[in-house]
Amino acid sequence: MTEALKPPQVAIHPLFNEYKADEDEIKHFVAAFLSGESGDFEDEDEILGFLEKDLKGKLHHGVYETTTSGRIHVLGDREKIMVMPDIAFAEFDRGMDCSINACKCADHNPKPYAN
Repeated sequence: MTEALKPPQVAIHPLFNEYKADEDEIKHFVAAFLSGESGDFEDEDEILGFLEKDLKGKLHHGVYETTTSGRIHVLGDREKIMVMPDIAFAEFDRGMDCSINACKCADHNPKPYAN
């Protein structure tokens, strides 16, 4: 017997309350993220990185333009998703060597011991 898929946990940044963001609009973009739509990226490496990480169930990042709260960022995998406004993502992303979608460092984890 197969087990039903559990919906991912979704955390929404508290600034959306201050922005009086449209909850249905945010849900729409979370659904788009979950269906494999990367959003407003124009960079081919970002889009391909998004798709690759989405297919593998790894952390990936989508960017979407809303009418009620400007640009939003959706990050997550198949289990947990985080939605944040652009200003909060800028603080989160500051100092990173590469973008989440283009980063390959997690793909090359060294073995904990040598044979």
